[in-house]
Amino acid sequence: MKEIFTMAADYEPSNQETHRLFQTIQNKLHYTSMHTTAAELIVSRVDASKSDMGLTSYKGDEVLKTDVIVAKNYLCESETKESHLIVNMWLDFAEDQALRRNKFS
Repeated sequence: MKEIFTMAADYEPSNQETHRLFQTIQNKLHYTSMHTTAAELIVSRVDASKSDMGLTSYKGDEVLKTDVIVAKNYLCESETKESHLIVNMWLDFAEDQALRRNKFS
């Protein structure tokens, strides 16, 4: 989803407001599909006794520090599908709002 934000004409990667908006929307979408915040999901699923600390996906051949702080890396396949459906619905909504020139946050 972040890739879509970067295509917006007013996207400023160095702007703190841009980061806050992206993080807020991402966390709301996460809460909508998982009924928990990203941070809460990570805390509840990290398990040192499990292979790869309970991660279900990560980039590359080995787990990196950056992988363990991404909530979607702890989702099972059905949760990932549900999350994608919610994101697609939100993107449709966002597109509609943009076409109507309505601001949202």
